[in-house]
Amino acid sequence: MFQQLHLTNAIVSLGYRNAPFAVLLALLGTLFAPASSSIADEKSGDTTQSTLTVHKVTDKVSYGEKPDTLADWNHLHQLGYKTIISVDAVAPDKKTAETLSMHVIHLPLGYARIPTNRVLDLAKSTQSSSAKVYIHCHHGKYRAPIAAVVACIADGSLLREDSGAILANTNCQEKYEDLFQSAVTVRPISKERLRFHRFQTEKQQPESPTVIWMSELAKPADRFFSATRNAQTFANTNREALDQDSRLIRQALSELSRAHQRKDIDYQDHLNTALSLAQAIDSLLTSPVNTEDFERVLLDRSAALHQCCVECHRKHR
Repeated sequence: MFQQLHLTNAIVSLGYRNAPFAVLLALLGTLFAPASSSIADEKSGDTTQSTLTVHKVTDKVSYGEKPDTLADWNHLHQLGYKTIISVDAVAPDKKTAETLSMHVIHLPLGYARIPTNRVLDLAKSTQSSSAKVYIHCHHGKYRAPIAAVVACIADGSLLREDSGAILANTNCQEKYEDLFQSAVTVRPISKERLRFHRFQTEKQQPESPTVIWMSELAKPADRFFSATRNAQTFANTNREALDQDSRLIRQALSELSRAHQRKDIDYQDHLNTALSLAQAIDSLLTSPVNTEDFERVLLDRSAALHQCCVECHRKHR
């Protein structure tokens, strides 16, 4: 019942007064599992046509996956959600939302730490909505829960210490540490600052989803290609960091493939090739068996991906 119990007292009583917040998440998930929480997942009266699961953060704000079908949108409407915030790269279905008198806001996020302006956008959006808010990404696993926690802590509707159970139910810290840290370090924003903040939806921003994901791709790609340039650089590489960058590259290319609006066939071919190579690299790195050919195969695939990116950049930048 994490709205009624104060986590700080529980933590102190167990002797964890000086433990860092991130270390406590597993404990918080045990102490305040969803089954015992007063903030439970929501279901409408008729869920036979929709598989959408809505995870509550506060009485006002929830998160989950992207509503793909009319049944999904009707499900949200039946539950009383009138404001839909998409943090996915792909713009939300505004036409369907409008037929149900629902308001959509597009605030795309990557997997890096959420910038201050975007934190303000999220908090302003949830605070200013007079109705219930549903925040979604594509699968509802990482960006949506982090965005929901960040928005609610920033707008003052959720105590930071009460976010532990929500964060413990994701494995975002393991997969996307920078994104996870956004929820760990966020602080409440004053009502005055939020009142004067003019949040920027995707329409108001000069950057398209393609530009946003290209930016997300740049740094991990640079690090990964530098680390896998040859056998010597690979030998001096931190394997955990390499795995993280590989995952970020694959995810960024996947989102680029979903979000791009270009009709250029050659561009699409390069993107498909790059995504296939990134998926193969990620599968190789996550494989439990490293054969004798592991290093050679990894370096060859990395070189092929690098060459594909260079050619695409030269032709289509």
